[in-house]
Amino acid sequence: MGDSQYSFSLTTFSPSGKLVQIEHALTAVGSGQTSLGIKAANGVVIATEKKLPSILVDEASVKKIQLLTPNIGVVYSGMGPDSRVLVRKSRKQAEQYHRLYKELIPVTQLVRETAAVMQEFTQSGGVRPFGVSLLIAGFDDSGPQLYQVDPSGSYFSWKASAMGKNVSNAKTFLEKRYTDDMELDDAVHTAILTLKEGFEGQISGKNIEIGIIGTDRKFRVLTPAEIDDYLGEVERSTLRCPQFFPAFMLLAKCTLHRVFLESTSCKSCIGRKLHNSNGRVAEKSKRDSLYIDKRGKLRSFSHKKLSRKRGGSLRGQGWKYGSGFVDGIFPVLSPTAQRILDFVQRKDDSNIVWSALDTIPKTHTVWDDLISVAVQLRMNKQWNAIVLICEWILYRSSFRPDVMCYNLLIDAYGQKSMPRKAESVYLELLEARCVPTEDTYALLLRAYCADGLFLKAEAVFTEMRKYGLPSSAIVYNAYIEGLIKGRNSEKAEEIFERMKHDHCKPTTETYTMLINLYGKANKSCMSLKVFNEMRSQNCKPNICTYTALINAFARDGHCEKAEEIFELLQEAGHEPDVYAYNALMEAYSRAGFPYGAAEIFSLMQHMGCEPDRASYNIMVDAFGRAGLFEDAEAVFLELKRQGMTPTMKSHMLLLSAYSKAGNAAKCEEIVNEMQKSGLKPDTYVLNSMLNLYGRLGQFGKMDEVLTAMQMGPYAADISTYNILIHIYGRAGYFERMEELFGSLGTKMLKPDVVTWTSRIGAYSRKKEYKRCLEIFEEMIDTGCYPDGGTMKVLLASCSSEEQIEQVTTVIRTMHKDVRLVLPA
Repeated sequence: MGDSQYSFSLTTFSPSGKLVQIEHALTAVGSGQTSLGIKAANGVVIATEKKLPSILVDEASVKKIQLLTPNIGVVYSGMGPDSRVLVRKSRKQAEQYHRLYKELIPVTQLVRETAAVMQEFTQSGGVRPFGVSLLIAGFDDSGPQLYQVDPSGSYFSWKASAMGKNVSNAKTFLEKRYTDDMELDDAVHTAILTLKEGFEGQISGKNIEIGIIGTDRKFRVLTPAEIDDYLGEVERSTLRCPQFFPAFMLLAKCTLHRVFLESTSCKSCIGRKLHNSNGRVAEKSKRDSLYIDKRGKLRSFSHKKLSRKRGGSLRGQGWKYGSGFVDGIFPVLSPTAQRILDFVQRKDDSNIVWSALDTIPKTHTVWDDLISVAVQLRMNKQWNAIVLICEWILYRSSFRPDVMCYNLLIDAYGQKSMPRKAESVYLELLEARCVPTEDTYALLLRAYCADGLFLKAEAVFTEMRKYGLPSSAIVYNAYIEGLIKGRNSEKAEEIFERMKHDHCKPTTETYTMLINLYGKANKSCMSLKVFNEMRSQNCKPNICTYTALINAFARDGHCEKAEEIFELLQEAGHEPDVYAYNALMEAYSRAGFPYGAAEIFSLMQHMGCEPDRASYNIMVDAFGRAGLFEDAEAVFLELKRQGMTPTMKSHMLLLSAYSKAGNAAKCEEIVNEMQKSGLKPDTYVLNSMLNLYGRLGQFGKMDEVLTAMQMGPYAADISTYNILIHIYGRAGYFERMEELFGSLGTKMLKPDVVTWTSRIGAYSRKKEYKRCLEIFEEMIDTGCYPDGGTMKVLLASCSSEEQIEQVTTVIRTMHKDVRLVLPA
C-alpha cells in the first residue's frame, strides 16, 4: 500500500519519512493561480493572477495581495480562506510587537512568527495543514526582503520566486531574466512578462494584481490603471527591441492607415517619429490637450471637464444636490472669485455686499465665478452668505435667472429651517419660466420634512407628476433624509417601502440612511437586515455604509459583530478612516472593554490614521465607564497636549468619570475649569452635579444647585426632577418628593416612566404595597406605559405570595397581546 495508508493522518510519518498531508497541501498550492515575487535593488514586487470563476463576480471584492503592516505585504497561492486566517494572525502579531516595542516588526521576525503558525498545524491532532504558500515582501533596516513560506512551515529568503500552477515555467523565465542590479520598475516589467508566459487569455489590469514597496518603505497595491500603464510600457518595449519582435514582423502587422513606430536607434530608443502607412507623419494631438503625469507619461485630458466658462462642465452638467463639486472636481476659484469669497465671508450686511457686487462687470466669466463661490460657501455651510449672493443675482443684477441659482437659494433656506422662504423661492422660479429639476424638488422636500410639514412634502410628488418628472432616487433620498432630521422615523421607513414599491431602485445613500436610522434607535438587528438586503440587490456598500453598521452594533455594545463588519470593510478594499476606527472603539467602550478600545486607538495610530477629538472623547468615556478615572484624565490631558481644545462633551465625559467615583471635589474643579475656558455649564452638567451631591447625601449643596438653576439661565428639565424625586424618595423624604412631583404641572413638564418608577420605588422600599398600586394605576390613567424597571419595583413592594400573584396577573394582562417580532 506504500504511503497511501498514512495519507489520512497528519501526525503520523509514513515509512518513507513523509507527512503525506503536507504533500497534499503542496498539491493544493500547485493547483492555485500563479503568484511570483522579485527582489530589486531598491524594492520588492509581488504579483499574481486574479481570474474570477464567473463574470458575475464583483472583481473589486477579490483581493489576493494584502497589507500586513505599512511596510510588509503578502500574496498567496492556494486556498483563499486559509490565507485570510494567516493574514489575520500575522496582523495581530505585528500589532502586539508594535504595542510592546513602539516600532514596526522586522520582516524576518514576522515571517518567522507566521511560519511558526503554519508549522504548528502540521503536528497537532484534529487539524490540517494550511493549503497555501505565501510570498511576503517587505522593506526594513536590512533593506528589501522577499520570503516564501510553505505549508510545512519552512521559509527561505529569495531573490525571485514563483508558486502556483505555472511554477516551473515561471521560475525558468525568472532565472533567465533576473539580475542583481535590477531596478524596481524593471522588476515590475519582468513580473508582468513572467505572468504573460502562462496566462490564458488577454492580460489586463483587472485580472492581475501587483504590489510594490520601495525605499519609502510603504507597501501599496497598484491600481488597475497603473497596471495598464505598465502593460503598455511592456508592449512598447517589445515592439522596440529586436530580440522580441524582428523588424519584418512589425512591418507585416501594419496595414493601411495604421500607425506604427519607426525607431532611429534600437539601443537607445530615441528620436522616434510617428508615421502612418502611406509614409506621411501622423497628425499630433493638440498640444494644449496633453500633459505629463507623475510617471513621465504623456496623457490627454478633456477641456470640458476642466472648463469654468459658459458651456463648460459647471454650466453643462449643472450643480448637483448634495455634492458641492462637479464631475469630481472641486470649484477652482479664479482670483476674482477668491476676492468675492473673502469679501462675503467678512461682511454680513446685505447693502454693503450688494453695493460691492454692483461694481463687478456682468460677464459670463463673472457668472461662473459667482456660482463657484456659492458652491464653495455651501461646502463651508455658510448659508447666509449664499443667500446674499443668490438674492443679488436674482433681484438686483442683470443676469438672467437660472435654475442653479434658485436651487442654491432653496437649499440655503432649507438648511436655515425657513421652509416658507424656500417655498417662495420655488414659486418665483416658476414665475421666471424656469423649469424645475429633480434637484429643485429634492431640496424643497428636505426643507418641508425638516420642519415637520409632511403634507406639503407629499404635495411635492403631485407637483413633479404635473411636470412629467419621475420620482427618482435623488428625490426619495432627500425625502427620507428630511424625515430623519425631522425625527419622524416611522414615516421615513414608510417612504423607503414606497420607494421600492414604485420600482425606484434604492441607492447606496438610501441604504446607508436606513442603517443609520435603525442604529440610532438601538435596532442593530434591523440595520444588519437592511445591509444584507442591500448586498442581495447588488448595491455596493461604501465606507460610510460599513461605518454606519459598525456604529449600529456599537450602540448596542456588540463589539464582536462590530469587529466582523470592520473586517468586511477591509476585505472590500476600503482603507478604514478615523470614523470607522472611532465606531469600533465605541463598540468596545459600550461593551465595557476599555483596553479593547485602547488597542483600536493604538492600531489607528500604527496604521497612519490620526485620531481626532472624537477619538480622545471615546477613550475618556471608555475609561470613565469602567471606573478608571485616572486613565480617563490622562487621555483628557493628552487631548490638550495634542493641541486640541476640549469641548463641552470632553469635559462632561471626564465629569461623569469622577462622578461615578464619588469625587465631588474633582467634579467641582472640572466645572470651574469649564467656566474659565469660556464654556458655560448647561443643564446636563448641573444635573450631573445634582445626582452626585444626592448620592453623597449632601442635600444642602443639592438645593444650592437647584436654586442656581431656577435663578440663572439654566432651564430645569424632566431629568432634573427625576433625579430629585429619586434621591429624596430613596432618603425617605416623601413630603419633599411629593411636593416636587406636584410642581411638574406648573413647570409645564410631563412625568415620564422614570418619574413614575422613582416615585413607586420610594414607597416600595417601605413595603407600602397599596400606595405603590395607587401610583401605578394613576400612571396608567395618564397614558404612561410602564417598563421593566416599573414592574421590578412594584414586585419589590410585595410582602406576601398573594400580592406577588396580583402583580404578576397585572403584568400578564398588560402584555398578553404583545408579540415578539424578530427580523427574518
